[in-house]
Amino acid sequence: SDLDTSITADTDDQIDFKVAGADQIKITDGAIIPSTDNDIDLGTSSLEFKDGYFDGTLHCDVLDLNGTEHTTIEDPTALAIALG
Repeated sequence: SDLDTSITADTDDQIDFKVAGADQIKITDGAIIPSTDNDIDLGTSSLEFKDGYFDGTLHCDVLDLNGTEHTTIEDPTALAIALG
């Protein structure tokens, strides 16, 4: 037991996770929500999730593909035309 870490359901239809005295995430019907913007990691550099499946829109600032960071994705058709 830890006095500054808890899982509670004080709000109707919501589960709250607190670690080291700080709110971390909440789970509601249909959503897993971080308590603050740009603070919670999903996995680590040494402990990764195996696969990810998304049915909808995925928003990200940077996409790292095998060590190369991309902030935009070029249209392969336009690139082929430009290269002639």
